[in-house]
Amino acid sequence: MSMNISMAALARWAGMLFLSSLSCLIVTAGPALADDNAGVARVSLLNGTVTMQRGDSGDTIAAVINAPVMAGDYLSTTAGTSRAEVQLDDADFVRVGSDAQVRFTQLDPTQGTVQLATGTVELRVLHVTDFHPELQTPSIAIRPDDAGRYRVTVNGDG
Repeated sequence: MSMNISMAALARWAGMLFLSSLSCLIVTAGPALADDNAGVARVSLLNGTVTMQRGDSGDTIAAVINAPVMAGDYLSTTAGTSRAEVQLDDADFVRVGSDAQVRFTQLDPTQGTVQLATGTVELRVLHVTDFHPELQTPSIAIRPDDAGRYRVTVNGDG
């Protein structure tokens, strides 16, 4: 059995494939443009038992290296030797000590807000950029103006 395909039929098929691909690209590009201001941090280091509770679904999962962290997510470490580090951008990191719980409330291109419920964290600012990290506790908010390491502890009574 031989197949004879005319050039016109082949051109129509290629044109339909191109239009189909283009429409898929346009459909998928729409939401990405709408979420341009939504930032994403990442888990950069882990030690021990660290869990994440997703803000969008409420699911609690084991944290893994390079896992995305979105606004609304919680990160918790257990007592003992559990620790984690979350990279907010190329110059700002949050190191979470053992037996701590933090919530990432805002992650956009100019602001990163982390709430510390309990435990100890260290906010590391390698150099000042247009991104402004803020660490909130039940009684105070810290927003560094200079590069440095800022260690904050919230004990059991707040």
